[in-house]
Amino acid sequence: MTPFDAVRILLFIALGVLGAGRCEATPAEYANHNAARFDNVQACIGGMHSALPINISPQTSFSAQRSLAVLSWNVQKGENTQWLADLKRLGSDKQLVLLQEALLTSQMRSSLGQNRYWSFAPGYTTEEYRSGLMLLSVIPPVVVCAMQVFEPWLGSPKAVGAALFPISELDFGMLVINVHGVNFSIGLDDFERQMEQIAQLLGAIPGPAIVAGDFNTWREGRMRLMEAMMGKHGMHRVKFESDFRSRFIGLALDHIWIRGLTAIHSESEEVRSSDHNPMSAELMFEQGEYHVP
Repeated sequence: MTPFDAVRILLFIALGVLGAGRCEATPAEYANHNAARFDNVQACIGGMHSALPINISPQTSFSAQRSLAVLSWNVQKGENTQWLADLKRLGSDKQLVLLQEALLTSQMRSSLGQNRYWSFAPGYTTEEYRSGLMLLSVIPPVVVCAMQVFEPWLGSPKAVGAALFPISELDFGMLVINVHGVNFSIGLDDFERQMEQIAQLLGAIPGPAIVAGDFNTWREGRMRLMEAMMGKHGMHRVKFESDFRSRFIGLALDHIWIRGLTAIHSESEEVRSSDHNPMSAELMFEQGEYHVP
């Protein structure tokens, strides 16, 4: 979603985003697996530490000796035609798919088949739908977390979703964070508060990590803040061989950051099924020693 989309602002106001129409759901409605679930940063960190070392089986873990294919895409709530066809085409061969502005519907949950594990971090909710972040994976995570920061003008929540996945050669696992950045704010305080959630997770869980999504980095201040925070925690931005990421005044809105991994192929292609173009990367684990803090 572009930062100054007047039509969307009017729509949000019309729907009463200042708290009206928000509904609750049990954790079981947000996943099709049994991973422990937490809804704030400190509980998330504690839960991930408690899960370590991870009891690993080859059938339920990624391998540090094999490549890992990742897709990140803001699907614009599936409002446009062809989104499902594009998602199947782009995501069918990916082990991890991170969606922003996803809907908690059976169609979106099963978009890549019934054999995918899915985890949902709720964002904006109306009486008609729940939108947020969806993580689709070929193996189940051992811990999932869902945090929120509220848009200062509209009062609508933006989500950060986190998951810990087992890696067969590591006791430690891999941290995966799905991001939909705060959008409608003049200053940097609200965006910084959301980035601080990510920073706390990265600081507490060293080792391989992926942070990807729609960061809404539509101004230089946001870009600098994100880059400084990611650099502090050893994250490196994936550079795209073909780069059609959505931009505002020349600034890319979507990013994939990695730590303990190397991108061996990456691309962002142009689609008509969303106002954001998808990003994909094939990653290899770097060889190294990781420890639990």
